[in-house]
Amino acid sequence: MRYAGQDGALAFLVADAGALLITGEGAAIHAFNQAVGLALPGPASAIDYARLFCSLLRAEAGRFQVIESADQIPWRADADPALVQRVASALHPIRHTGTDGDAFALEACILHGANLICAHLKVYPGGQVEMLDDTSVANDLPVYPERFEGAVRLQPDAPA
Repeated sequence: MRYAGQDGALAFLVADAGALLITGEGAAIHAFNQAVGLALPGPASAIDYARLFCSLLRAEAGRFQVIESADQIPWRADADPALVQRVASALHPIRHTGTDGDAFALEACILHGANLICAHLKVYPGGQVEMLDDTSVANDLPVYPERFEGAVRLQPDAPA
C-alpha cells in the first residue's frame, strides 16, 4: 500500500471470530487470543507463537523481532564485519528449555530498535508471553530502523 508517498504495510490477525488490525498493543492481541480460544498444544507451537507475538508487539523503538541468525538483522552497509561476526556468534535459534508451571519456557534473541538481547520467555497456552530476564548482546547496532505511522509499517530506508 502507499501511505504519504511511501510503501507501507498493515498487519492483521484473522480468524473465524473476526479480525484485528495490528497496532502493536499487547492487550489487543491478548483479547483477540481469548476471543478465538487460542490454545497452544506444545513447545513447537509455543515457539512459532513467540516469533509471531514478538513481531506484532511494538514499543517506542519498534517491533520486538526474534533473531536467529545475523542475516535476519537489517544491517546498514557500513556495519563493521567484525561486529557482524561477533553478533552472529551470540545468536541461536529460539529454543524450548522446559516448562514452568503450565507455561512453556523459551530462550530467544530479540532485536528491538538497535539493541539485541537474549531473553528467557514464558509462553502460556492462551498466548500470554512474559519476558523473565534478558542479557544484552549488543547496543546501538548499525541497523536500518523501522518506522511506523500508527498501524502502518513503512518500508525501511534500505533493504533489510
